Amino acid sequence: MVNRFTRDAAEILRFTTDTAIWFSNNQSERDLRPTKLQLKISVTWRNLQGLADFATLRSYLSTASKHGEDLLDVLTALFTTGPWLPPDSAAHTS
Repeated sequence: MVNRFTRDAAEILRFTTDTAIWFSNNQSERDLRPTKLQLKISVTWRNLQGLADFATLRSYLSTASKHGEDLLDVLTALFTTGPWLPPDSAAHTS
């Protein structure tokens, strides 16, 4: 293992110099990281509804991002023409 790290150190540590590379490949961890950061910054949310609203917005933006949507466009549409919805996967299984 030490030999492999020595040999591949540049690739293993590439996330430190290339912002397109994530430290972890765990998508659920990346989805929760902003929530934990917000919790650390604000210590706590003022009420349960505020937390629920924050989680709903994060989930909405995460789903849109996973479908390749521009987040600013998605938010603009949300407040103007209506919410963006992911494609109906049931329509593609026939």
